[in-house]
Amino acid sequence: MYHRAILAVLAAVFPVAWGDVSPAPLTAEQVAGAYPPSVPGADNWFPTSLFGFEGCDERNRSWKGNINEAYDDANLIVNLDGVKNNINWNEAAALEFLGPAALNRDQQGQIQAVFANAATVKPRWSLIPNWIHVRCDDLLHYCPDPCAAARTGNDPQDLAAYARNPAQSADGYPEINYCPQFFTLQNLGSAIERGVSNKNRLRSSELSRYENRGSIMLHEMLHLDLVANSVKSSPNPQVKDLTVKYHVDGGTKEERVYGPALTKILARYLPFTGPKTGYFVQRSDDNLLYFALAKYVQSKIGFYPFIPQISDKIEGPPKVPNDRPTILKYTNTGDKVASFVDADITGKGCAVGANAVADVEIVGLSDDSFYPADYLSQKQNWINQLIADNAAPTDGIPDPVCVGDFPPDGTQFVYKGEGADAINKFCGQKQYWDKQLVSPVSMTDGVNKALGVDESYPVNNGSGRLWLQIAFSEDSCVGSVSFTQGTDDASKLKHCVDRFSKILNGCNTGPPDKKYGGSLNDACAVYRMKTVGTADPNPLTLKGLSELGAFKCKDTDTSAIGGSGSILAGTCTCWYEALPGNTAVFDKPAGGTCESITKSPGSTFTAKPTKRSLREPAPVVETAASGGDEVKARATRKWFA
Repeated sequence: MYHRAILAVLAAVFPVAWGDVSPAPLTAEQVAGAYPPSVPGADNWFPTSLFGFEGCDERNRSWKGNINEAYDDANLIVNLDGVKNNINWNEAAALEFLGPAALNRDQQGQIQAVFANAATVKPRWSLIPNWIHVRCDDLLHYCPDPCAAARTGNDPQDLAAYARNPAQSADGYPEINYCPQFFTLQNLGSAIERGVSNKNRLRSSELSRYENRGSIMLHEMLHLDLVANSVKSSPNPQVKDLTVKYHVDGGTKEERVYGPALTKILARYLPFTGPKTGYFVQRSDDNLLYFALAKYVQSKIGFYPFIPQISDKIEGPPKVPNDRPTILKYTNTGDKVASFVDADITGKGCAVGANAVADVEIVGLSDDSFYPADYLSQKQNWINQLIADNAAPTDGIPDPVCVGDFPPDGTQFVYKGEGADAINKFCGQKQYWDKQLVSPVSMTDGVNKALGVDESYPVNNGSGRLWLQIAFSEDSCVGSVSFTQGTDDASKLKHCVDRFSKILNGCNTGPPDKKYGGSLNDACAVYRMKTVGTADPNPLTLKGLSELGAFKCKDTDTSAIGGSGSILAGTCTCWYEALPGNTAVFDKPAGGTCESITKSPGSTFTAKPTKRSLREPAPVVETAASGGDEVKARATRKWFA
């Protein structure tokens, strides 16, 4: 009680001045609701505390708790030995996110100082509290995203938070506003648990999979002069969201440095004149963030999360892995913009006001001579793993038909990792494995038959749904195909996963971690993959019988298969007008003609298919009843009859 009483007096009498800004005193109510409680401690005379929380409880009672938890998580990330102190400038995390030691030597002291200050979150020893005003009421109406124009291809709803320094804030305190997207993210503990429990070592090596509310909190905190100790860019420079220009797929892009890929590109930037690499990485928020996050993840999972890799030398297939999100290949082009096969952008948050954009043109990248030999050996090993993992299937699976590299603006996508997870879930549903996929004309009794099977899975933090479908082909196919094929559970799962993975990994789909989907035809099975908004209808809906036109039949032509002696002699070949390539063979109605059949036949078999010496499967011979009941071919969403 004694501490609480004096704190209100200290906050009122000694509000911290930031540069030329003197904030208004906090009220006793604001001090009482602060987190953590602003009580002197052994390490910090006064810790930096969060106050305000306007609009948080009003929107959702869990939001304030999520913010407080993220604050603790951010402190866990940055309070790691090797981050807050004693950075090893020659190990992978520092080399890949902060640049080679020879090109950041002049900035190493300041970079270390930023992390040391962020670990205590105070600009210098203080007898009075430091405060960060947090809120959820979006005073600037920046949720949706103010940075959308600088993040081509990102959903405008993906802004998680934005930060303002005292000169720009409403009350003279450092400020962070949290958008609804922030609260859809996982916490730090869940992110680490997923990595530790994942049996796929490469999947666990994708750093972007560990993004969490704590890392977003740290990103926004680094924008604040209080945290970076950069009031008026002294003694450290302000930390910003830089923008880079780079050449990709025949054009020049200009985008913010968000995500592991572009931060690694910036850290390889080799200016021909002027400031060296370290000048830029020390000012780039995500470079600092992903260094700290990579180190923290490594300390918890036991190995360095090395994906993605940036390389100018790739030995073995794929030579130009433009459809591989794990390796980004570049070519230095003299005094022109460095040419990349592709690059990955991950939306996050943005600074406002004084933290405006600074432009960097990626003209050349540092070669291997700047890096230690043991790191280069590690890097080559990682690339070899990725090449083996991403090698195109050699089992004769046809190539997919892709949406394309540059789909129209607003086209939904799925990140590779989420897509792979969904594929494994869909293909692993054993209740579908023996389902026979057929065309509408072959549904008849519908026993264990389906036109197709589809499911959807939430992706992109709940803002989209990935639809996966296996259906019978509409392109001149007869008979049936199984949902999957194999001799045991493992081979059946693999058969399905391999074909969807060919769509996921085999398409040149813009930024390497963003997949826009497509389709793949394998014999008479069609595999489809498409992402839409959460509220959008199923984009893979199959046509109903009423949409297929007239039901037509004719005498089966047996001239090439034994004439009048054929088992099919005296039968009818039928089809729907809209699907002339999908046919089925039925018995001719007693005393009638094939042309008299105007509806889908009844549900009894009069003969079973017999084995023939031909390679194609024998058609099913089914009873046709003129004027019989129409089969309900779409009884459920999975198109079962």
